[in-house]
Amino acid sequence: MTQSSDEDVKRVVVMFPALAVKVIGVLVSILVLGGSAWLGTIYGQVKALDQQQKAITKETADQKGDLRVMQQQINNIEKVVGEVKDQQKETGRKLDELLRRVR
Repeated sequence: MTQSSDEDVKRVVVMFPALAVKVIGVLVSILVLGGSAWLGTIYGQVKALDQQQKAITKETADQKGDLRVMQQQINNIEKVVGEVKDQQKETGRKLDELLRRVR
């Protein structure tokens, strides 16, 4: 071999590890950027789910409050119905007494 071809071979041998390191560096960079993008997407999805969960929790709390109000209204109605029934019974007794007196 000639001296220039020996030098060329030496240069290629010396350049190959440097080139390999650069290629590996580029590949690692691509993987890191891809991973970052993927993590960003996952973070966005988790944040959206968290917001939905908060909205559902608020809606559930509102519904529970509405339910309590409805239960209180039902209790009030039942109380009024009971009073009306008692008044009807009392009125029925008074009418029966009047009818007995009239006969």
